[in-house]
Amino acid sequence: MRTILKYVVSLALGAFMLTSCAGTYTVNKMRTTSLTPDNVELKLTMEDFVFIKDADVSVTYNTYLGRIYVLREINGKEASKRVVNSVSTYGRTWMYVSPYLQRALYDAKQEIPDAEIFIPVTEVDEVQNMFLGNKVKKTLTVRAYKMKK
Repeated sequence: MRTILKYVVSLALGAFMLTSCAGTYTVNKMRTTSLTPDNVELKLTMEDFVFIKDADVSVTYNTYLGRIYVLREINGKEASKRVVNSVSTYGRTWMYVSPYLQRALYDAKQEIPDAEIFIPVTEVDEVQNMFLGNKVKKTLTVRAYKMKK
């Protein structure tokens, strides 16, 4: 019994010694400066863009129990769960476009291939309340622009 106790104590002491001397951590702090400017401003006005046309995109989906979303239609066509094409929108200003509407914007980009900028104008939500769920149709109107040469 004593030999087992000596073995356990020496094993614990050896493990403690090996883990306590694992290594050192050194941090060197130096001042640095960036050689690139902090802000680069590009002044653009609406005169720098050419209006192409308006486009309407829409999605229809159902919600069940407030948490389960089932996409039904994109721009009047049945939604594919296997092929997911979307257009990512970004910029400095907050013009949120929901992920389902980003999938619908893909068709608008295919329809207007020379458009460089889509600006959301209006978003209309039509909601039909049902028992334990909703049927939602979202319609987004965007304006397509390209930059002047």
